[in-house]
Amino acid sequence: MPKIPKKELYDYISNKHKMKYSDPKGYDEFKAALTLLKLGRQDDIDDMHDLVDMNNKERLLYRYRLATEGTELTPKQVDIHISIIEYALKYVNENT
Repeated sequence: MPKIPKKELYDYISNKHKMKYSDPKGYDEFKAALTLLKLGRQDDIDDMHDLVDMNNKERLLYRYRLATEGTELTPKQVDIHISIIEYALKYVNENT
């Protein structure tokens, strides 16, 4: 797999969410997602696809679940998190 593209991730998120994005934590999330995908455990891959395919109601429930586990995110942060997973899936699909 080629070098992990920080700028490409930032551009993808910026364009998708119509904002300037350059959060290093998001890049760390991206690398963690790539690691999970590289390990190839089908349950993890399925979970990522399920996350990306969630509707608004499911995203709200996901946000609530994260909050109960101690991770408070705004709706926009949840959308960005899901977009990072989406980009990781896209990146692996295009580069393997």
